[in-house]
Amino acid sequence: MSVRGVVGKTSRAVGPETAEEILKRASVGHLATTYADGFPYVVPVNYAWDRGRVYFHCSPRGDKLDNLRREPRVCFVVEREVQLIPADQPCEAGMAYESTVVFGRARLVQDAAERLAALTAIARQAGLTGEVSPRRAVDTVVVAIEPEVISAKARRRDPD
Repeated sequence: MSVRGVVGKTSRAVGPETAEEILKRASVGHLATTYADGFPYVVPVNYAWDRGRVYFHCSPRGDKLDNLRREPRVCFVVEREVQLIPADQPCEAGMAYESTVVFGRARLVQDAAERLAALTAIARQAGLTGEVSPRRAVDTVVVAIEPEVISAKARRRDPD
């Protein structure tokens, strides 16, 4: 896996530690897959960043899983702390944010122990407590994204 500040050049690039912190603190990400005809498909998912991977769960049927089975290359994006930075003129206003983009390959998690650990991590990252049932882990489709490139950038509010 290659961890970069950002794909392309930008003054807002942040390092790998910040990229991972953003992934650990957000709870909803946007998964981009591709339909068979080449059109993109983006859908929000609850997820967890755990053991160097993005994990999410999904229905055993549907466009998302059909796309992943056909083409495992994906893009996954999270953003945090999105706030307007006001200005006297609308054209001078901006946005404060943190974002991380993960380019990688998705795979269905077959191992029951990994599925249970992933579901537990997803629940924890969403702020839920309690234990995930091992039976539930057997019946749930869990997908892991194995990162190939991680890119991140941020713009923070200027101190007043």
